[in-house]
Amino acid sequence: MSQEELADRADIDRNYVGKLEREENAATVDMLEKLAVVLEIDPAEFLQRKGTPADATEPSADK
Repeated sequence: MSQEELADRADIDRNYVGKLEREENAATVDMLEKLAVVLEIDPAEFLQRKGTPADATEPSADK
């Protein structure tokens, strides 16, 4: 999906989407929810580190 299409579906400015992608702006929790709905994902996925599966668990401390 293009930035323009995402912005249109989320009813936000296309330039704002670009700034989010370039990490020039930080999204509010409400904005993350709005984008997650459009992208059909769990909002928590935005908070995952790159390359980390969403269902990864922390390593056990006793190992």
